[in-house]
Amino acid sequence: MRSLFHGRTGMFATAASVLLLVACNGQGSAQQSSDAFVRWATSHAAPIRTEEAGGDEADLRPLEKMARAARVVALGEPAHGAHEPLALRNRLFEFLVERMGFTAIAIESGLSESQRVQKFVLGGRGTARDVVRHGLTWGFGELDENVALVQWMHDYNANPAHSRKIRFYGIDLSSGGDAAFGRARVTIDAALSFLERADTASANGMRAKLEPYLDRFSSPGYPKLAPMDRDRVSAAIDGIISMLERERATLVTNSSEADYEWALRNAESARQLDAFFRVEPPPTADGSMPPTLYRAMNVRDSSMAANLEWVLAREGAQGRVMLYAHDAHVMRSALIGPLWKSFARPATSMGVHLGQELGPSLFIIATSSANNAPGLPQATLDSSSVDAALARVGPPLFLLKLRSAEQSAGATSWLAERHRFRINFDTYIEVVPDSAFDALMFVNSLTRSGASP
Repeated sequence: MRSLFHGRTGMFATAASVLLLVACNGQGSAQQSSDAFVRWATSHAAPIRTEEAGGDEADLRPLEKMARAARVVALGEPAHGAHEPLALRNRLFEFLVERMGFTAIAIESGLSESQRVQKFVLGGRGTARDVVRHGLTWGFGELDENVALVQWMHDYNANPAHSRKIRFYGIDLSSGGDAAFGRARVTIDAALSFLERADTASANGMRAKLEPYLDRFSSPGYPKLAPMDRDRVSAAIDGIISMLERERATLVTNSSEADYEWALRNAESARQLDAFFRVEPPPTADGSMPPTLYRAMNVRDSSMAANLEWVLAREGAQGRVMLYAHDAHVMRSALIGPLWKSFARPATSMGVHLGQELGPSLFIIATSSANNAPGLPQATLDSSSVDAALARVGPPLFLLKLRSAEQSAGATSWLAERHRFRINFDTYIEVVPDSAFDALMFVNSLTRSGASP
């Protein structure tokens, strides 16, 4: 037994040595691949002078070449509430409008509420600060950078030299970030309010069917509805949509094309929320994400994609749109990372849906960051992450197109592998950069966004 024991120990030791050698070789290969990517990126990165709007635009000219054929340029932000991505969005949107003929911006905020913002930028009354505060969801109405964007759009449209006016859209589920979609009924109310102006009798009939359930059209209220009542809500929403489509000519005559299109989309948004509430699981006792939450996330992201396609239809064949949302929404990839480790299966992002519909006319730029300034959550940068590799390139702010014929074999290999990518200041997702994104915007350090008093 003694010799057998020692023999087995020697065998395990030999095997362990082989595994260690393989691991070390693997780490060395990964480091070489990362080094090759950094060398390639260093020679191909386009430095950006500043994230702030105004001044010389020469540093943004590479974007014009990169996205020349794109109908949609999607810019992702690594976290909500950071100044640099929002400021870059504003600067890039101005460039896209003035240099490349873009006609609209669509952001990760409630669709129904955003109609108020669009009316303002097209010449409506009020102030940018007040309109943003009441027209954006998820807390975005409190950010100074959003006020600056809306004010610039208002001023641009007020210039008579600009014959084509630019437009603003939210594409997210309405009432997001508001106490568990507590005001989701805004979608139904908006559609019915339009009908009341254009066809009072029909609107009154529809409202009578829905009124008993509207106060429970929310995340906490919907589960309290009996299955039969949920079906009644769904049927009533379908009825509104059917009537709007059937009576289109009359309704447009009695109102306007724009008001009609928004009313119909509000009703579609109600249908999206109804589908979301049907699959949204109840909260867990410990606050963790339920395994089936991916179903609700799939509804949300597919809805945002459908709403963006509606925006494109509204903008017409010559319309071009900048899309701004979280990196995890715009990427062409399923959601994999610590935040979603409890999911029974990965959720599908908006970018996957848009990629299937738009193909090469969609150009996706993800924003990467390496550091957080004081006032933001602090975290150690993962040395194997995309962000750590980009931090080695040199410039504190730059744009890098990923799909390029000049890539080295080592860089191409690294971009085709799965890597960690930092989001939400202190966590990460896992992505294959070359398939998830078309380009990367690197910001060395994030600071807190300005907030309205």
